[in-house]
Amino acid sequence: MMLASPFAMCATWGPEQTLLYNAGYVPFLGKRHPAALGQPISVVWSELWDTIGPLIARVLEGEAVSFTDLHLVMTRNGCEEDTWWTFAYSPLRDGGRVVGMLDIATETTAGVVAARQRDAVEAELRARNVALEQEVAARTEAGNRFSTLIQHLPVAVCLFDADGRVLLSSPLFRELLPDQPMPSRMTKAEDADRWRSFDADGKLLPPSRYPGARALRGEVVSPGIEFLHREADGSERWFAVSSVPLTDGVGQVTGAIVMLNDIDHRKRALETARTDAERIQLALSAGAIIGTWFWDIPTDSFTVDEAFAATFGLDPALGRDSIGLSQVVETVHPDDRAGLAEAMGEAIVRGGRYAHQYRVRRHDGRYYWIEANGRVDLDADGTPRGFPGVLIDVEERRTIVAERDRAIAELRSLNDTLEQRVAERTAELMQAEEKLRQAQKMEAVGQLTGGMAHDFNNLLQAMSGCLQLVGRRAGHVAGVQKVLESGYQAVDRGASMIRQLMAFSRRQSLEPEAFDVRDRLLGMRSFLDRALRADIRLEFDLESGLWPAMADPVQFELAVLNLATNARDAIAGAGRLMIGAGNVEQCGESGLQGHFVRIWVRDSGHGMAPAMLERIFEPFFTTKAVGQGTGLGLAQVYGFCRQSGGIATVDSVEGQGTIVTLLLPRAETMPVAAVDAQRAMVDGGGASVLLVEDDPVVALVIVAALEEMGYRVSRAATGEEALRLLRDGERPDLLFTDVVMPGEIDGAALAAAARALLPRLAVVLTTGYSEDRAGLKGFPVLSKPYRIEDLALTLRQEIDRSAQL
Repeated sequence: MMLASPFAMCATWGPEQTLLYNAGYVPFLGKRHPAALGQPISVVWSELWDTIGPLIARVLEGEAVSFTDLHLVMTRNGCEEDTWWTFAYSPLRDGGRVVGMLDIATETTAGVVAARQRDAVEAELRARNVALEQEVAARTEAGNRFSTLIQHLPVAVCLFDADGRVLLSSPLFRELLPDQPMPSRMTKAEDADRWRSFDADGKLLPPSRYPGARALRGEVVSPGIEFLHREADGSERWFAVSSVPLTDGVGQVTGAIVMLNDIDHRKRALETARTDAERIQLALSAGAIIGTWFWDIPTDSFTVDEAFAATFGLDPALGRDSIGLSQVVETVHPDDRAGLAEAMGEAIVRGGRYAHQYRVRRHDGRYYWIEANGRVDLDADGTPRGFPGVLIDVEERRTIVAERDRAIAELRSLNDTLEQRVAERTAELMQAEEKLRQAQKMEAVGQLTGGMAHDFNNLLQAMSGCLQLVGRRAGHVAGVQKVLESGYQAVDRGASMIRQLMAFSRRQSLEPEAFDVRDRLLGMRSFLDRALRADIRLEFDLESGLWPAMADPVQFELAVLNLATNARDAIAGAGRLMIGAGNVEQCGESGLQGHFVRIWVRDSGHGMAPAMLERIFEPFFTTKAVGQGTGLGLAQVYGFCRQSGGIATVDSVEGQGTIVTLLLPRAETMPVAAVDAQRAMVDGGGASVLLVEDDPVVALVIVAALEEMGYRVSRAATGEEALRLLRDGERPDLLFTDVVMPGEIDGAALAAAARALLPRLAVVLTTGYSEDRAGLKGFPVLSKPYRIEDLALTLRQEIDRSAQL
């Protein structure tokens, strides 16, 4: 195997570790060959023994050792040389005992030296760039000498003015680019296409990021950017392009200097070295090699290893002895056989290295791409003797290359439409930013509204409680009851306004109930009159026998208000707004089934174009001028109808007005009649209540009401204070607590902690912020403002329920 391998290999054997090696190893020995054959390895490489001796000792202990780019000082041709090696030492065993070592070695001196030379060249280029920048700086003081300096610089130089026009260039520059200047603002598009560079992500560099353009913006580009330039004859050459800006005494950019370094030879040498290194690495990788062969050409004996035989489904025993070459060729794809025969024939004639890619059928019946790498050895008279080689699986590599080529093609195609896509993306971004601003504005309104609703509901609760207490104590006095009724109506109207604000700010969840559409619409008349202008006449067209609707009445009122406001803005001068309602026996619109109530709002405004109608219900879409509308009004109307099980539609003709129609499901039950505020209260029966309320005014009213009901009341201002009372031994029959309170313990947390201490404790919560209700499942909740009668009934029910546990 070692003798047939094209790679440098040697082996040591026996007590003295006698050295054996193949032909590929001979160049590394120099004048030591052939005397080194059969000598102990410690004698052959005596000057390296301090370095490699300990490594070989580890191998003889059974350990595999490998190094990459190991530095060794080697005596060659009578003198010491710095060399670098990549090698792998493997133990050789006989009967399980390590008796020797196998060494597969590759000298990497050329690659290491090339890399160091490359670094030296780059350092020299950087030094030249620094020197050049100093020369450019000196031009401010010696402008008349600059042209002479340009002519004698050792690098190609070009001078631009502030507008990107080429002023002058050095002879070397004109020699390298005789027919084209550097790409600049003034370069024609067909000339600029001849320059290509890519960023770190592999994307094509736009002209705005070229060194000349960046220097005209005041940037220094050093070290240079690598460009691939297409010559006039179609060939390509690599340049490293750097630049520096020229400024006047006040720092204003007046031009730029661009420097070119011809790096074509270095780039291509590095690319060749990289390709060779990849190929060697692939050959050394156990996962890449799929078999090795040796063809003894004079005897036409073709032998293969077990991996080769397994890959192609051949008999391993037959492969070790000899197999017909025709049997192997049968596995080659029919379209590739002629090319394979031609490539092998050329290699046999000329001798030396052989490499060819083709498709073969493997044991699973599928065709895969492989690369055959080998070497044809010739006798002194040119007669071909041996043809060793390896097969490498390149299926994945070819797939990657094809994908890369496809990606490059797509990138070029995308680059052609870059300007259009950037404009479209910019427009989308601006629209998204506007929507974000509107959303942030609505979120801020929601936060403000939520806090205001909580505080305002506390005030309404205190007012309502006071009115009810006065009514119970002095309601019989002449004239007092009428005043109290006005107070009750004001409290109810305030609570309704708060619910509308919460609904508008999206802080109010839907609470559908049966309601009288006629009463709701007529009850909004005074409110709508204030929302409209004096020159707009409000009219109603309500059918008799109108069904009740099943929806959230607060959201319904907000929807009607939004439609009225939109109609007002659409009517330029004097006009009319008509609100109507009727019953729909069978609805065939949008897949709706059943009975519905139709509510419509018609205005005499300017109407809308068909294109606007298609987007009229989109959030943030508005027909109004910037700053005059949020685009959320009709979106709220549509969302309310859909969530209620109905639909909203719009019909409009330019110059003739608009009609918006709402369909809401018919309620199966009749609306609940208003409850008399003076109904009898449920007696507390001497039960004890722990009231937790941070608002002193609300607490004063509720304590008075509870005591009047017959309860014994104790009070805490915070959750921490209430929990401390319970832990100190207070045992109330019921805990009545607000949800939102100062401190770290809110009402929900207090209720849970109190239940943990007293499992049979009755608990009732209250809140002036409807959004709290979503997280308070498991406890009854009274929304502020509430009636004292409702409070009395709820407390009694909870105390009785807890007593049954």
